[in-house]
Amino acid sequence: MTFKKTISFVGPLPPPLHGFSAINKEMLARLKHVASIRTYDVGVSSWGGLGAWGVLANVASGFYLFSKFLFDCLMQRPTALYIGLSGGLGQLRDALFLVVAKCFRIKVFVHHHTFSYLRHKTSLNRLCLRIVRNENHVVLCDGMSQELGSGYGIEIDRITIISNAAFLTMPLVEELKGQSSRNPLRVGFLSNITRGKGVFEFIDVAKAALLAGIPMKAEIGGPLDAAVASEFHSAVAMEPGINYLGAIYGEEKKDFFRRIDLLIFSSKLEEAEPVTILEALSFGVPIFAIDRGCISCVLAQYAVGDDDFKELAAAEIKRMSTDAEYLRSRRLWARSRFDSLYKESSTALAELLSRMTV
Repeated sequence: MTFKKTISFVGPLPPPLHGFSAINKEMLARLKHVASIRTYDVGVSSWGGLGAWGVLANVASGFYLFSKFLFDCLMQRPTALYIGLSGGLGQLRDALFLVVAKCFRIKVFVHHHTFSYLRHKTSLNRLCLRIVRNENHVVLCDGMSQELGSGYGIEIDRITIISNAAFLTMPLVEELKGQSSRNPLRVGFLSNITRGKGVFEFIDVAKAALLAGIPMKAEIGGPLDAAVASEFHSAVAMEPGINYLGAIYGEEKKDFFRRIDLLIFSSKLEEAEPVTILEALSFGVPIFAIDRGCISCVLAQYAVGDDDFKELAAAEIKRMSTDAEYLRSRRLWARSRFDSLYKESSTALAELLSRMTV
């Protein structure tokens, strides 16, 4: 299909696959339904590997893409620029795209995927966002909108809230009917297996529950970081109630969500709106998490502070294992919450796409 409107897309795409690149890929797919797309994939280049050559390769790649964007604008100005804003030094490259767009009077839509530069401001952050202060901004939750407004003076009517739920596929309701009270309770952890992602906090919670005699089984899924492999295997080997599944994708991941009764999200990193949490909710899986970024906007009272997390998570496991009605209500709330996020954000996304092609 040929479109009259053209949108320039700037952002990292898989590989490597992570939350930022995955959502960019989904956004790109939706943009292709409404306009002709020029894509500038600013993801990490693998040409030079690691070290100095890798840095040079990525600088060269970024300069080439920027030059291509400038040439494309000279030949045929696009209707809009969509950019998934990077963090750190990647904003130097992004700023070049933004300056050119402003010079050519191109509508700019900036999608924010992280709290890092919203809460830890640098001169580069301020410069980059000053360029697009009067442009269109997309954020993941109300908390991110407030940070963007108060920290950078961006007016609320220039900010659109679109949860990452808009980019997920809703499981069939029929899939949820098979869920019933199980004994023992199955508690899951799904993430990269790193110290920062909180895998050892999860193991501590699981061990405390098992030691207290709570009938439960713990399942851990995700790729294992070599830096913690030895410590992780030792910790898991000491407790037969904890099972490591390895990295799981596709149907294996869906089976994981169908099987577990509770997802524990214990990341210590500066998260935004983790896709894993939304995926779990879509399967009607209750979640208990450490409050990070948009997590409290998604989970309300089921996101708690670091200091109380282990104690309250263990209490939640105990209650869910002994109170079938509570478990059922938590499952219903989880799916209802996802449905609400999905519908609200899908509507907002449709309106955004329409504005981009006017």
